[in-house]
Amino acid sequence: MSDGPTGPYAQVAVADERLRVALGEALDRAVGHDDPVRHRLLEWVDGIGGDDPEAAIDRAAARQASVLTNHVRYRATVGDRPPAHLRETPVAPFRGTDVPSEVEAALDSLASKLADSPGLSTDVIGARYAEALSADERRARGQFYTPSAVAEAVTEWALEGAGGEAVTDPPRVLDPAAGTGTFPLAALDVLRERHPGSAPDSLLSSLVAVDVDEVALHVAALRLSARMGGRPVEGFDRRPCSFFDLEPGADGAAAVGAASGTIAPVDAVVGNPPFVRAGDLTPDREHFRRHLDAFGRDGDSPYADGDAALSRRSDAYVYFVTHATRFLRPGGRLGMVLPSKWLGSEYGADFRRFLHDQYDVRAVVGFGARAFDALVDTVLLLAERREQPGAVAAGARLDGSARGDVSFVRLEEPLDPSASLAELVGDGPVAGNGGRRREAREAPARVVRRDRSSFATAEKCSPYLRAPADLLPLLDHPAFVPLGELARISRGVTTGANRFFLLDAADRERWGIDPALLRPAVRSIRGVESRTVSADDVALSMVDVHGFLAGRPGCSRDGAQGTDPTARAKAVLREAGHDALVAYVEYAEAEGWHEGRTCRTRPVWFDLGALPTPDAFVPKLLRERVFTVRNRARAVPTNAIDCLSVREGIDPEVLLGVLDSSVCKALMEVWGRNEAGMLQLMTYETRTLPVPDVRRFGADAAASVAAAAARFDADGAGQADLDAAVHAAADLDLQPGRAREMRERLLARRVDGGDRIEVPVS
Repeated sequence: MSDGPTGPYAQVAVADERLRVALGEALDRAVGHDDPVRHRLLEWVDGIGGDDPEAAIDRAAARQASVLTNHVRYRATVGDRPPAHLRETPVAPFRGTDVPSEVEAALDSLASKLADSPGLSTDVIGARYAEALSADERRARGQFYTPSAVAEAVTEWALEGAGGEAVTDPPRVLDPAAGTGTFPLAALDVLRERHPGSAPDSLLSSLVAVDVDEVALHVAALRLSARMGGRPVEGFDRRPCSFFDLEPGADGAAAVGAASGTIAPVDAVVGNPPFVRAGDLTPDREHFRRHLDAFGRDGDSPYADGDAALSRRSDAYVYFVTHATRFLRPGGRLGMVLPSKWLGSEYGADFRRFLHDQYDVRAVVGFGARAFDALVDTVLLLAERREQPGAVAAGARLDGSARGDVSFVRLEEPLDPSASLAELVGDGPVAGNGGRRREAREAPARVVRRDRSSFATAEKCSPYLRAPADLLPLLDHPAFVPLGELARISRGVTTGANRFFLLDAADRERWGIDPALLRPAVRSIRGVESRTVSADDVALSMVDVHGFLAGRPGCSRDGAQGTDPTARAKAVLREAGHDALVAYVEYAEAEGWHEGRTCRTRPVWFDLGALPTPDAFVPKLLRERVFTVRNRARAVPTNAIDCLSVREGIDPEVLLGVLDSSVCKALMEVWGRNEAGMLQLMTYETRTLPVPDVRRFGADAAASVAAAAARFDADGAGQADLDAAVHAAADLDLQPGRAREMRERLLARRVDGGDRIEVPVS
């Protein structure tokens, strides 16, 4: 809810800021002369991961101000104070301390003003809680707002028959990262509607909410109480702890579980787990992975360290799903809001295999900007726990029913309140592959169905959501293969010390190194407008001693014990008269350039090994330029560039011409990822990019493609001729003009305005 700058909620916002200051000053005074308060503060700051008591006072005051203003919002919404069990503050440093009289008076005044505002919603409770957290806390916790309409739709789907015949009445619902309770609130609404005869306490006790933030769970309880007209909610099972400190308990042991650190089996898991990157899970990544040992038979741990092991590069949300699986009954449903990364990343393939083993994955739902702008890079995972979980043979199809398929649904408009996810994902009436729902009031949606086993084995699943409809058939087209089948794709050289290995003209003149020990090198192709890099375009050289040192005694790890390979290499170079290079090496050592981790791993730190001279360079980041740059200079690239070396028997001009076609450029747009308007293609993504198989081209068709590629210009001249030649050679039904149109629109969406540029998807 919003109002004007002088409206009641604006006044609460102003009061919140003033309360922070007043409460901070009061706590600071108490800490100075009250040992129990000081002890509570130190314990509290240690628990939230801090070490600065002064900063902790500010953080505690911000939370306490949020708690008190939420109590005011509660009073304005319900017409009374919160129940007694919700009046005790969850902010530990303030427990047992009195609210300053001037603060109490200000809160009473605000409550009176808000009471005069009609039609208040319980959604306003906790609306500003995130602002009580520091920016560092919000980033560390990976908190992400979930629109209430999305939470309601996901929860409704998850509770639609969740648990099968084993379901209790009412079913039990777990949110493993509940925050301020958006999903528990949605679950309460669904349960009250579907189980009108159930006692309120029975409904509340069926909700299990876990979060490391005790204050957020307090807000969740306030919201539930307000939604129930001010009823006490002691039965609401809230767990202020790390989800990964909890274990599955016995059925029917819910009451005991709250004290014992266990949770009895649940019928549905819903939520929006934190978006925390793998690198931020350190130093205790094992805290998040330890539960993986529980999967498997006879001590086997397939997902921890076995053949199906989840990548250690997995982000936090992956582990929330895997751990939540342990609490979910067979037949129970999981509905999660997740980042879309797992549909296209390398670690995502491991996660999809886990889902394939443990669930009937029913749908993955993505969003266009018009549907929910805040969720453009987010998807809904809707899955049903298998009755007999465990590894399923790759390629095995369940049967001919809808449960053998995964629906990839892209919403182009917000969900209509009268619609349901069940209809979209195939649990209700829906149009076929690529179709639209026909009901006038419902959101346009594109549905693509794929065999469930291919969901686990596909290189990428993100294009099923992102690709225009005309591109979808090419993802599985028999005439298309991964680019890695036609060319070796690898990273350029990681030197570990570019300032040593790369020399410009001035460096070469200064040091006088023998040109025989230097190779032309390219650090970046940014700004290269031509389709070709020639010798005249290359200004840098790279030190290359590998050929000279190869086979020389003592210049490798295989040398005699006690021999220093670097010292021996310098001696060999001196004996051959390469004193200039030795002087340069010793200058670098005096400067410490050789001390990086990469250099230290080499027997001779300045020997890079055999250097690649690929047929073409592939940029890792593209904006509007052509895809590949021919390497006529036979230059060596650094690791800022990928290498493309055409396999034996394949004409490089034909393959590189194909990669310049509009259809390949359009596929690149949906195969890579948008990084601030730039198209990023990781090495593995370039390797797996589907492209026409040039080995199938007839001789005349291949010659036509090569000729058109020779006429093609980096400015785009000749694009139509090249596209026509490639489409004819690959015998594509897709019209060349349509491929160009799709590529141009996808490019505009990425460069000119994110997802707000319309791209027809069906």
